[in-house]
Amino acid sequence: MTGVEGRWLLYPLLAMALLTFAVGTLMYRRRVAEIRRKGVRLQSIASSAGMAATLEDTRASDNFRNLFEVPVLFYAGVLAAYAAHLASPAYLALAWAFVA
Repeated sequence: MTGVEGRWLLYPLLAMALLTFAVGTLMYRRRVAEIRRKGVRLQSIASSAGMAATLEDTRASDNFRNLFEVPVLFYAGVLAAYAAHLASPAYLALAWAFVA
């Protein structure tokens, strides 16, 4: 490891996990509020197509879905760099740039 302790690479990973949790919580709160406000029957939104047709505000759910696509590769890359003892200021900066 050059200049940066390996554990510092885990902080951007933790930040991304916390961001995912925050977006999931926001999505849940908005979705439940809209379902209650409109009196939507849960059977009508059991599928993603039904959900998209029934609910108006899907921004949080779209963001949440995106957080399970490319960020999964980010998690794998950070953990691989950590396991291979490749911590460096460049890797750390790239990890934080991805989170930002």
